[in-house]
Amino acid sequence: MSQVNKVAILIDGGFFVARYNTLHKKGPRVSDLDVYIQDIMNRLKKLSCPDSEDFLFRIFYYDCRPYGQKEKNQMEQ
Repeated sequence: MSQVNKVAILIDGGFFVARYNTLHKKGPRVSDLDVYIQDIMNRLKKLSCPDSEDFLFRIFYYDCRPYGQKEKNQMEQ
């Protein structure tokens, strides 16, 4: 009996865009993400057990500025 693995991918938009610009000398388009996601899934299938099946459950894409303030411990207030 094969095992089904749900795969979620988290993409750091700021890192992805910077790295893509470095490698390709141009900004990425939405369609460019598809190539990288397919590559991730193919690599994952090679690492998985032969009797398992991986399917893409969800993609999380976030892009926000780094937190630049001092952290506050809520328990100390």
